Amino acid sequence: MTKPLEDIVEQAIDRVIRLYRPDDPVTVKECDSDLQKVETLLTSTEAGSSVLGLLAHVRATRIFLAAEIGDAESVIRQGADFLNTFPPSGIDYFNVQILRLRALHALGQHTNEIQAALDAAMSHEVRNEDFVLLLEGLAKRHPRSLESAKSLQEKLRYVLEQLGLAGHENLPSIDQVTTNLEQAVLDTAAELRRINEARTKAILAEHSG
Repeated sequence: MTKPLEDIVEQAIDRVIRLYRPDDPVTVKECDSDLQKVETLLTSTEAGSSVLGLLAHVRATRIFLAAEIGDAESVIRQGADFLNTFPPSGIDYFNVQILRLRALHALGQHTNEIQAALDAAMSHEVRNEDFVLLLEGLAKRHPRSLESAKSLQEKLRYVLEQLGLAGHENLPSIDQVTTNLEQAVLDTAAELRRINEARTKAILAEHSG
């Protein structure tokens, strides 16, 4: 049964990609309606780990659509339900977290946004680059909002050590984490972005050659 369901989900999301126009509310409603039908089908199916993964992917896509059209209230509502329903190890979980934080910010719910971001950052599932990018977003939206809590400092030190072992260079020093946590986060994120951009250019150059 799982393979036919996978095909149905894949076809629905392919249709969304082809049909979706962010400046056309009609197509957005059509896309969401299609995904709702698939969601109903999945929720009526005996829940196994594979079905749960498909359902998470469909709901995450619906949240993405809501974010694209600026429906922040829907993103917050659906996002909270998603985060409370699906395991944090899922591939869509972090993306939904980020979309929900941006929606909270858009509606001026800054206290909730900051607390949710800090809670997410300290969770076991948010690691390495995701940890840095999550804190970077918070630091940019709310300068000086990063708590100089020992737990955040310790986790960033660990992340920097892991990135160093993976071959990353030009990272902030461990001392900087203690003296200026926010700047250490911003510097780390900038270096990761520079590395990723260089890798992308290298790959494009290789294929174009």
